Amino acid sequence: MIKFERIREDEDGAWPLDAYFEYLDGVAHQLPEGLRDFAATYESYQLEGKKTLHDSRVLSFTISKERGAAGVSNRTCLDVVLLDQLWEGEIHIRYSGVSAYIALEPRLLDREGHDVLLHEFSLIAPGRFRHAVMFDGDGGYSVDFAEFSIAWAKQ
Repeated sequence: MIKFERIREDEDGAWPLDAYFEYLDGVAHQLPEGLRDFAATYESYQLEGKKTLHDSRVLSFTISKERGAAGVSNRTCLDVVLLDQLWEGEIHIRYSGVSAYIALEPRLLDREGHDVLLHEFSLIAPGRFRHAVMFDGDGGYSVDFAEFSIAWAKQ
Protein backbone atom coordinates (compact mmCIF):
# COMPACT_ATOMS: atom_id res chain seq x y z
CA MET A 1 0.00 0.00 0.00
CA ILE A 2 1.21 3.50 -0.80
CA LYS A 3 1.55 5.65 2.34
CA PHE A 4 1.40 9.41 2.60
CA GLU A 5 3.66 11.43 4.88
CA ARG A 6 1.22 14.24 5.68
CA ILE A 7 -2.25 13.33 4.47
CA ARG A 8 -4.10 10.96 6.82
CA GLU A 9 -7.56 9.45 6.62
CA ASP A 10 -9.64 10.57 9.59
CA GLU A 11 -12.13 8.53 11.64
CA ASP A 12 -14.97 9.54 9.28
CA GLY A 13 -13.14 8.25 6.20
CA ALA A 14 -12.31 11.76 4.94
CA TRP A 15 -8.85 12.88 3.83
CA PRO A 16 -8.35 16.42 5.24
CA LEU A 17 -5.72 18.40 3.35
CA ASP A 18 -5.16 21.32 5.76
CA ALA A 19 -1.87 20.07 7.27
CA TYR A 20 -0.61 19.08 3.82
CA PHE A 21 -1.28 22.53 2.35
CA GLU A 22 0.44 24.13 5.37
CA TYR A 23 3.47 21.95 4.62
CA LEU A 24 3.40 22.96 0.93
CA ASP A 25 3.25 26.64 1.92
CA GLY A 26 6.40 26.12 3.98
CA VAL A 27 8.40 24.46 1.19
CA ALA A 28 6.91 26.32 -1.82
CA HIS A 29 10.06 28.43 -2.27
CA GLN A 30 12.07 25.20 -2.78
CA LEU A 31 9.77 23.78 -5.48
CA PRO A 32 10.30 24.48 -9.19
CA GLU A 33 7.57 26.73 -10.60
CA GLY A 34 5.66 24.04 -12.58
CA LEU A 35 5.67 21.61 -9.67
CA ARG A 36 4.68 24.35 -7.21
CA ASP A 37 1.86 25.56 -9.46
CA PHE A 38 0.35 22.08 -9.65
CA ALA A 39 1.10 20.77 -6.13
CA ALA A 40 -0.04 23.84 -4.19
CA THR A 41 -3.33 24.31 -6.07
CA TYR A 42 -6.44 22.86 -4.46
CA GLU A 43 -7.92 22.11 -7.90
CA SER A 44 -5.26 19.41 -8.33
CA TYR A 45 -6.91 17.39 -5.53
CA GLN A 46 -10.61 18.32 -5.65
CA LEU A 47 -13.31 15.73 -6.15
CA GLU A 48 -14.55 17.15 -9.46
CA GLY A 49 -12.87 19.26 -12.09
CA LYS A 50 -10.79 19.35 -15.22
CA LYS A 51 -7.41 19.89 -13.53
CA THR A 52 -7.69 17.27 -10.77
CA LEU A 53 -6.04 13.85 -10.62
CA HIS A 54 -8.88 12.51 -8.46
CA ASP A 55 -10.77 9.73 -10.27
CA SER A 56 -8.44 9.91 -13.27
CA ARG A 57 -7.62 6.46 -14.64
CA VAL A 58 -4.14 5.17 -15.50
CA LEU A 59 -3.75 4.42 -19.19
CA SER A 60 0.00 3.86 -19.24
CA PHE A 61 3.01 3.80 -16.92
CA THR A 62 6.31 3.85 -18.83
CA ILE A 63 9.87 3.76 -17.51
CA SER A 64 12.59 4.79 -19.95
CA LYS A 65 16.04 6.27 -20.34
CA GLU A 66 16.38 9.77 -21.78
CA ARG A 67 18.00 10.24 -25.13
CA GLY A 68 21.15 12.31 -24.96
CA ALA A 69 23.38 13.88 -27.60
CA ALA A 70 25.53 10.74 -27.66
CA GLY A 71 22.68 8.20 -27.58
CA VAL A 72 20.90 6.95 -24.48
CA SER A 73 21.86 8.39 -21.08
CA ASN A 74 21.60 6.83 -17.65
CA ARG A 75 18.95 9.38 -16.65
CA THR A 76 15.65 7.63 -15.92
CA CYS A 77 12.23 9.05 -16.81
CA LEU A 78 8.82 7.85 -15.78
CA ASP A 79 5.82 8.83 -17.90
CA VAL A 80 2.25 8.35 -16.68
CA VAL A 81 -0.77 8.95 -18.90
CA LEU A 82 -4.18 9.18 -17.24
CA LEU A 83 -7.69 9.49 -18.62
CA ASP A 84 -9.18 12.52 -16.86
CA GLN A 85 -12.16 11.99 -14.57
CA LEU A 86 -14.58 13.45 -17.13
CA TRP A 87 -13.20 11.09 -19.84
CA GLU A 88 -12.69 14.11 -22.09
CA GLY A 89 -8.92 14.15 -22.29
CA GLU A 90 -5.62 12.81 -21.10
CA ILE A 91 -3.24 13.97 -18.40
CA HIS A 92 0.44 13.47 -19.25
CA ILE A 93 2.86 13.48 -16.32
CA ARG A 94 6.63 13.21 -16.80
CA TYR A 95 9.07 12.67 -13.95
CA SER A 96 12.71 13.15 -15.01
CA GLY A 97 15.87 12.43 -13.06
CA VAL A 98 14.12 9.52 -11.33
CA SER A 99 16.14 7.97 -8.52
CA ALA A 100 13.52 5.55 -7.12
CA TYR A 101 10.02 4.33 -7.86
CA ILE A 102 7.56 1.72 -6.72
CA ALA A 103 4.33 0.64 -8.36
CA LEU A 104 1.78 -1.55 -6.60
CA GLU A 105 -1.19 -3.22 -8.24
CA PRO A 106 -4.44 -2.84 -6.33
CA ARG A 107 -5.42 -5.85 -4.21
CA LEU A 108 -8.96 -5.50 -5.54
CA LEU A 109 -8.26 -6.60 -9.08
CA ASP A 110 -11.95 -7.03 -9.88
CA ARG A 111 -12.23 -3.23 -10.18
CA GLU A 112 -12.12 -1.75 -13.64
CA GLY A 113 -8.97 0.32 -14.02
CA HIS A 114 -6.62 2.06 -11.68
CA ASP A 115 -8.42 5.22 -10.51
CA VAL A 116 -6.53 7.83 -8.51
CA LEU A 117 -7.97 8.42 -5.04
CA LEU A 118 -5.46 10.97 -3.77
CA HIS A 119 -1.87 12.11 -4.23
CA GLU A 120 0.83 13.89 -2.23
CA PHE A 121 4.06 15.73 -3.10
CA SER A 122 7.04 15.98 -0.75
CA LEU A 123 10.42 17.67 -0.76
CA ILE A 124 12.92 14.92 0.12
CA ALA A 125 16.18 16.88 -0.34
CA PRO A 126 17.18 20.09 -2.10
CA GLY A 127 16.22 19.57 -5.74
CA ARG A 128 14.68 16.12 -5.05
CA PHE A 129 10.96 15.47 -4.75
CA ARG A 130 8.50 12.61 -4.22
CA HIS A 131 5.03 12.10 -5.64
CA ALA A 132 2.93 9.41 -3.94
CA VAL A 133 -0.28 8.42 -5.75
CA MET A 134 -2.88 6.17 -4.11
CA PHE A 135 -5.43 4.26 -6.19
CA ASP A 136 -9.02 3.73 -5.14
CA GLY A 137 -9.20 0.22 -3.69
CA ASP A 138 -5.49 0.13 -2.76
CA GLY A 139 -2.29 0.14 -4.79
CA GLY A 140 -0.65 3.12 -6.44
CA TYR A 141 2.82 4.40 -7.15
CA SER A 142 5.52 6.56 -5.63
CA VAL A 143 8.37 8.19 -7.53
CA ASP A 144 11.41 10.21 -6.40
CA PHE A 145 12.46 12.70 -9.09
CA ALA A 146 14.29 15.92 -9.94
CA GLU A 147 12.03 17.39 -12.64
CA PHE A 148 8.26 17.34 -13.14
CA SER A 149 5.94 18.33 -15.96
CA ILE A 150 2.22 17.90 -16.48
CA ALA A 151 0.07 18.60 -19.53
CA TRP A 152 -3.56 18.10 -20.48
CA ALA A 153 -4.60 17.00 -23.96
CA LYS A 154 -8.17 16.88 -25.30
CA GLN A 155 -9.24 13.60 -26.87
